[in-house]
Amino acid sequence: MEALKEAGQCAYLKGASTELALHRFVAVAEKAIRNQQYALGILLDIEGAFNSATFRSMTAAMRREGLDTVCIRLVQHMLETRTVKAEIMGEIISRKVEKGCP
Repeated sequence: MEALKEAGQCAYLKGASTELALHRFVAVAEKAIRNQQYALGILLDIEGAFNSATFRSMTAAMRREGLDTVCIRLVQHMLETRTVKAEIMGEIISRKVEKGCP
C-alpha cells in the first residue's frame, strides 16, 4: 500500500480522494502560472474501465505492487465468488460475476 501512496494514488486509500487528486492537479497548474510556465492537463475517462478489468489482471497488479499474499488471496476470493441478483417480474435471477471491479 505504501508504494501506491508514494506513486500518488488517490483512490481506495484512507485519506486520499478525488478531491485530493484535483487539488494536486490545480496546485501544479497554479505553480506553472506563477512561474510564467505552461501547464498541460490530459484527463481520460475510459468507458467501462472498472467493468472490463479481469480478475487475473487485478491479481497480477496486486502482486506487481508487492501487496501481501494474504491480502491478495482475500481480494481474489472476494472477486471470484461474487454474484449478482436481479428480480424481474417476480422472478429472481442470479449470476456469477466473471470480471469487473466492485
